[in-house]
Amino acid sequence: MEFLFNRSEQGGKDVRIVDSSLATIAIAKGNPSKKIIFFAIGFETTTPHTAFLAKRIKEEGIRNLLILSNHVISTEILDFLLTNGLKVDGIVAPGHVSAIIGAKPWEEVSLKHQTPMVIAGFEPFDILLALDHLVDLIKEKKAKVMIQYKRVVKPEGNVSAQRLMDEVFEVRGAFPWRGFGYVPKSAYKFKEDFSFLDAEAIFPCQYEEKAPKGCLCGMILQGKAKPWECKLFGRTCTPRTLVGPCMVSNEGACLAYFRYRLASR
Repeated sequence: MEFLFNRSEQGGKDVRIVDSSLATIAIAKGNPSKKIIFFAIGFETTTPHTAFLAKRIKEEGIRNLLILSNHVISTEILDFLLTNGLKVDGIVAPGHVSAIIGAKPWEEVSLKHQTPMVIAGFEPFDILLALDHLVDLIKEKKAKVMIQYKRVVKPEGNVSAQRLMDEVFEVRGAFPWRGFGYVPKSAYKFKEDFSFLDAEAIFPCQYEEKAPKGCLCGMILQGKAKPWECKLFGRTCTPRTLVGPCMVSNEGACLAYFRYRLASR
């Protein structure tokens, strides 16, 4: 799912969920007097979709459809974490991201930090087989990248998608991440030819993170703390009484730990 925002005449917000980035074109054409902002999120998995949308906007001369790019770079954030103290024996790399970027970007991170990696799929058998390969690499002390998800991931990745991304986007100098602060070269911004649809340039905003008092979500996201080490976890912060973002999100570490803790009782 992707999100789309536009202001209503009453000064509030009209927020809609679209199942395709291209669905925003029909909304923009149906509301020619309004500025429509498409909130584009995700790693390299979804970046090509937004790049394709940007090209369509330019080709069709649509002037009221803007894009807020929150596309981030998976290898850069992993490199940032490993450089700043994250200690792991091995890494299971995401198959959907790797279907786009291939294995080479992971190989650079693996060699730099001497950390073995296996690119895995998402079925239970994929995960188990990837872990089996990863244990072998760790035992053999081989800092290399293996592709378990061969039915989807090619070593070179999706070259057409990469070309599309390169045509529309360039790497930012830095980008703010929740719990991490600004991380160098970890996200994409529009190239000059597509700056006319960059919502961030037209409606500039300042990033300011306000973590709830006592919440360790930032440390948990960095792998430097476990959810149960937070004094709020399971007490004032539960799925019914949300405090921090790690409990709010369905993919949040605190929510996952809370659910499994209850299930084990």
